[in-house]
Amino acid sequence: MLARIVRLSVISLLLVSYSHAQPGLNDDSEIEEVTVIGSKMAVTFDELPASASVLTDMQIDHARIERLSDIEGFIPNLKFSELGEVGAEFISIRGIGVNPLSENRVAVYIDDMPFRTINDKLLLDVEQIEVLRGPQGTLYGTNTEGGVIVINTALPQGDVKLLGEMSSEHYRQGSRQQLLLNASGQISDNWAGRLALVREQGDTYTQNIDPVTDNSGDIEDTALLLTVLFYPASNMNLSLQYNGQFNRADGIYEQTYIPVDSEAYNQVFAQPNPQLAQIWGISQVNSRPIGRQHQYHMDDIRSFDEDEQSLNLKVEYRWDKVKMVSITNFLDKVSSGWGAQFELTSFPLINTGGKDSKQQLFQEFRFSPTMADRLDWVLGLSGYTGKRSFVVGYKDLLAGQQQFTLLPPLKENSVDVAAFTNIKYDITNRLTGTLGLRWERARREMRRQEDSAFFVGGQPMGVFPVVNESVTATEVLPKV
Repeated sequence: MLARIVRLSVISLLLVSYSHAQPGLNDDSEIEEVTVIGSKMAVTFDELPASASVLTDMQIDHARIERLSDIEGFIPNLKFSELGEVGAEFISIRGIGVNPLSENRVAVYIDDMPFRTINDKLLLDVEQIEVLRGPQGTLYGTNTEGGVIVINTALPQGDVKLLGEMSSEHYRQGSRQQLLLNASGQISDNWAGRLALVREQGDTYTQNIDPVTDNSGDIEDTALLLTVLFYPASNMNLSLQYNGQFNRADGIYEQTYIPVDSEAYNQVFAQPNPQLAQIWGISQVNSRPIGRQHQYHMDDIRSFDEDEQSLNLKVEYRWDKVKMVSITNFLDKVSSGWGAQFELTSFPLINTGGKDSKQQLFQEFRFSPTMADRLDWVLGLSGYTGKRSFVVGYKDLLAGQQQFTLLPPLKENSVDVAAFTNIKYDITNRLTGTLGLRWERARREMRRQEDSAFFVGGQPMGVFPVVNESVTATEVLPKV
């Protein structure tokens, strides 16, 4: 689909405050045991009562996994689909989960923060990626029929390290440059911290060659991660994390439809066509043909802006036999995309888009044993509240409209409350029994206060009716 990508690392700098000699590997070295926490219990990979794949920090580094979608090539049965270069990701595991008209059926959790819809995020300082296949509703609740992707960021610890790297990748449509800065480590006996920044800038993979506009396609991605880790006592630790993802794209929309057959497309739109002359009054729509699949014509503005910011507070407290983990996180996401022109030609027909605002608050308390022998368990309570406001806009180019008209917003509210438990008991060295149970109560509301429509040539083409819907459901999910 794309030309071969060539990446060149220009500058790579690593500074360490002080270092120790690293022991070499020898014949007596043991294979490191992988600990998996996707089951919300720290167990070894062999003890995990689920079908799963795990990527460790070394594998992530060697494979240069820098974005969420990069893991697709290393996890069996995992598929990422997207409507455009900057649009939402639709994830499936074993064929379950892909539907662009609904939320994912594969949930993504990054440092215990749930993402029910997610874009192709830049990943920073990832320690481990776990993919659990099959329904995970007992532990994670809604949107987990296909499975769960659990991503854990490394804790700042050890020597203070400074890392800087510049790289460039080149492809048929242009090039893209990336800058990485990272500082992390132990500041004192009780404090540790991290500041990581990634900025990516370059040409989009799809290019607008229409002479009417001057935004052929460029993109800027910025990711910022700030972590503070505090140890007030030997049995307690606290971490506060800020994560910001900022995306700017000119000449591209979150949903990009590219003609599959460029030759057929050019025959219809890039040469005289008597049928188009009868329908539109213009015999040749495009002034020049597209040269390949990743070129298109768009006669009006195309842009996409997205700001996603989150705060995540995690507190862990350990008693003699039981430990508690408290997780509180808040997410605010605002995206606006303009440039959904259905026919992708130079003919001035219609331009549509919208603004999507989302906020969510998630709280979870988990209790588990500090030391587990044959019996291991987790008991938890969680609450989720989410709000969304989606505004559709249009520009009737056929009627000469110069500004976007915004329609009444569609507003959604979600509230989930749940209690869950999972118990694992080693009956023998080779036989393990597990029992899980979840009680969840969920409420969904969707409202639009008035009818509206968008127009083409002064005539209504798309109607958005009044919506006033709400539903409450209570479910009990057992798992053996």
